[in-house]
Amino acid sequence: MKKLLDFRKAKESNLHEFFSKFAKSILTFVALLPAAGLTIILGKIIGPLRLGQIKASAKVFNQIGGVIETVGWAAFSHMGLLFAVAIGGTWSKNRYGGSFAAAFAYFILLAVGSSMFITRTTEAGEIQFLNYILGRWEKHELFFSSQEGVMSIRYDAIGGIIMGFVGATIYNNVLQL
Repeated sequence: MKKLLDFRKAKESNLHEFFSKFAKSILTFVALLPAAGLTIILGKIIGPLRLGQIKASAKVFNQIGGVIETVGWAAFSHMGLLFAVAIGGTWSKNRYGGSFAAAFAYFILLAVGSSMFITRTTEAGEIQFLNYILGRWEKHELFFSSQEGVMSIRYDAIGGIIMGFVGATIYNNVLQL
C-alpha cells in the first residue's frame, strides 16, 4: 500500500527548505520578545515602587522605571527593522553584510513611503492623504506613523519581512560580482 504522505520526499523539496529557513529567521526575532516583555514589566514595577514613599528616591526610581520600560518597548516599536535584520542575516551568504543590507533596504522603504503620497492640510488643520485605491482622502493618522524618526506609511512587520528578503537577495547578487 502506497503511503499518502511521504515525509522523506517533503524534506527534500524547495518549499520545505524555504519555510524551514523562514521559520528559523522569524524565531530569531521571536526569541527577543519575552525578554522585551519582562523588561516592560520590570520597568512598570520599579516606577511606582517608590521605596517607602521617600520623596527623593521616588523620583529616581520613577525615572529608572521609565527608562527600563522604554528599553522594553524598543523591540515592539522597531519591529519592522528587527524583522528585516533577522531575515537578511539568515538569507544572505554573509550574515553581517546581509543584515546591514536588509536594514538599509528597510530605511529606504521608509524614506520612499514618506514621500510618495499626496497630502493636504484641511482648514481645520487635519492632515489627509490621497488613497489611490479608493480614490478619496483619508485621515493621516490611520495609515501613517513615525518609524525610525520618519513619518511614513505603516509598514511594520510585513515591510521588514519583505525588505529582509530584498536586502539579502541584492547583497547576495552584489557579492557574486
